[in-house]
Formats: sequence, structure tokens, C-alpha cells
Amino acid sequence: MGTDAILTVACSPTIETLVATGHSNSITSLAFSGDGKLLASGSFDGLVQVWDAYSGSHKCTLAGPSDGVEVRWHPRGNLVLVGWEDSTVWLWNADKATHLNIFFGHEGSVTCGDFTPDGKTICTTSNDTSLRIWNPKTGSKIHVVKGYPYHTEAITCLTISYDSNLAITGSEDSSVHMVHIATGKGQITQSHSGDLGKCLR
Repeated sequence: MGTDAILTVACSPTIETLVATGHSNSITSLAFSGDGKLLASGSFDGLVQVWDAYSGSHKCTLAGPSDGVEVRWHPRGNLVLVGWEDSTVWLWNADKATHLNIFFGHEGSVTCGDFTPDGKTICTTSNDTSLRIWNPKTGSKIHVVKGYPYHTEAITCLTISYDSNLAITGSEDSSVHMVHIATGKGQITQSHSGDLGKCLR
């Protein structure tokens, strides 16, 4: 952890390397916008930096409440979703560098989060063993998936099906669960003999 963490981007096919500085602690997450023009970087310094992916120029800084863990973009717009270690999830408009909504409810650090591919729903997971499904416009919870027979330990990874119907989560309890986003109902789909890391995508 240095005083000026460095973000390096190698752009194919020219393999031109862009170096951007702007964080003061370890970088935890990187995500391109849906059109590939912007890149967001989250860090333990509590900031999300937004960069022009082609020139490397800095676009804006989004300041959060604690260490930033997970950064994701809306699939068809310049909205940035960030999960934080203080258990909150924030939604920003990157064009205006303003936050639009704060999602409260998790009881532990947010570990994963993403929009459904249709952009209509947000799914987030946490060390509190829950999957929460949100309305991005109102910030209200649609479903909370927690308790038996769901995960019993921290959720470490999340992926969402292309048709926006299913959220699949993996946990330190060595299980993988499939949840129907519309109903919040799910089932165990697989068990492993060891902890699951951030491997689902």
C-alpha cells in the first residue's frame, strides 16, 4: 500500500499502456462502462475514480463512506454501483459525479453487486450471508434471501444470467445457490469441498 496507487491499462491491439494515478491505497475493483469508453476504479482509500479509457484522463472522483469493495456499471448508462465495507451500496451518476441513491439493509461488508443485464434490478451480497435484490430507482428492497437452506457463511461471488432471471452465488460454506430474481426463491445447485473465492462471472 503506497501513497499513490497506480492503475495501468494496456490497450489492444496497439498495446499502448496508459498509467493513471489517483488512489492512495490498494485498488480493489475495476470495471468498464457498457460502451467501453469509461473505466472506474475502486480502492481501500474510500474513493472511486472514473477515467477516460482511451486517453487515461481523469473524469471525476466519487467519494464514499468507507473502503470501496465492488464497482459495477449500469449496462446501458453512466450509472456506477459501488458496495462498501460499511454495509451500504451507493448508486452514482458518473456524468454529474452525484450520488442518486443509498441502499441500506446489509449487516456486514458488501462483497459483490451488479445490475441485471436488462438494467432493471440490482443484486448485492454480503458477509452477512444474504443476497438482496433492489429496485435501483427507489432504493427499496424487492427480496432478501437469507437463512436455511441458503448460505450459512459469507458470500464471496455473484453472477447474473444473461436473461436477468437468475442470480447465482457462491459462499465460504462451499455451496453454490441459484435464486430466481423475480420471486427470491432458490435452490442449492452444487457443493464444493473447500471455500469458494471470487470465481463466478
